[in-house]
Amino acid sequence: MVDEIYEIDEFDETCESFETHEKKEIDNIKIRLTNIENKLDDLLNLIDNNVVTNCNRMGDHINFVENVYHVLKSPLEFISNRINFITNNQPKLLPNSSY
Repeated sequence: MVDEIYEIDEFDETCESFETHEKKEIDNIKIRLTNIENKLDDLLNLIDNNVVTNCNRMGDHINFVENVYHVLKSPLEFISNRINFITNNQPKLLPNSSY
């Protein structure tokens, strides 16, 4: 009978140790999950604030370059055609932008 009581006590201690270990593991997992969520929030902020802003700025730059090309296309063609006429070459047209 005493041996059975000892085994039951030992079993209880083992269960408590296991439960304590499991609780620590769960707490560690919760901490790691919180860290991952924080890092994800930081990445989303970076994307929303920096990448989108830089993409918009690049789009503005592309529009600027296209507008300058359209403004300068005719005068450049005129000059090119005059030079070609003087040198007896065939006139060449500048390509249209494909954007």
